Amino acid sequence: MNRYIFYRITSSVNQKPRLDHFSKLDCLESLLAAFPSYRVVCVADNCDQATFDLLQKKYFYKLIRTSLGNAASFNYLLNHELILLKDSDLVYFAEDDYLYREGASDALEDGLEIFDYVTLYDHPDKYSNFSGQINPLVCKGMLSEVTQVSQGKKCLWRTTNSTTMTFGCIVKTIRKDFPVWNLLTQYYSIPRDFYIWIILTSPQKNFFTSRLNLSIVLLLSNVFSIFRGKRLLAVAVPSFSAHLERNMLPKNFDTDFAFNSRLQA
Repeated sequence: MNRYIFYRITSSVNQKPRLDHFSKLDCLESLLAAFPSYRVVCVADNCDQATFDLLQKKYFYKLIRTSLGNAASFNYLLNHELILLKDSDLVYFAEDDYLYREGASDALEDGLEIFDYVTLYDHPDKYSNFSGQINPLVCKGMLSEVTQVSQGKKCLWRTTNSTTMTFGCIVKTIRKDFPVWNLLTQYYSIPRDFYIWIILTSPQKNFFTSRLNLSIVLLLSNVFSIFRGKRLLAVAVPSFSAHLERNMLPKNFDTDFAFNSRLQA
């Protein structure tokens, strides 16, 4: 089994509130330090020349320059790079604004011995005490979503209904789920990641919703699961990565320590 990172970076930074010391290149260094033995396929999408020049100095398994946009660059990886891998290979899809702590690669591989998909980012929207917008499938009250907990060899895992576009899996799994990933990244400028995960994980639907789109997706997830089965997505607890949006940091993730550790490495 070979291990790959499908990494996407762009020069632009969206308007989400960031940490004061946020840097995409620091995030890249954190990723490379956390996954030293992985083959990194880097898609430099809509990168300015200065950023691309810096990327050329890194050791990547492959560096590809594109001008596609968010969803289309992910779809490019599905249709042009994933097909080159073996079914047994491991692939970690990584966005450009995450920080990692030591042990992330071991945790990823640990989780994939148990689950179909793994995220290293414990998204705060799964907890009812989160100050932002709560995931619509999380029950009101003091508890998190309906979940199952498993003790891995490296860390604790719990199942979750959805995550971002930064996740890991075995290639055979995502190949089987290709129609879902392709459909919801091919025709949109931004990947419909929440709906992708809901279709794949078919979470418990013991609630009522007035959101038409969500109702339709939940119905599709039922239909899809009949033919493919329910996928298990799990998150490491505590989090081994942090999405560096100020309001979306996982609980007890020390970003200063992670930055400083990377700089001292």
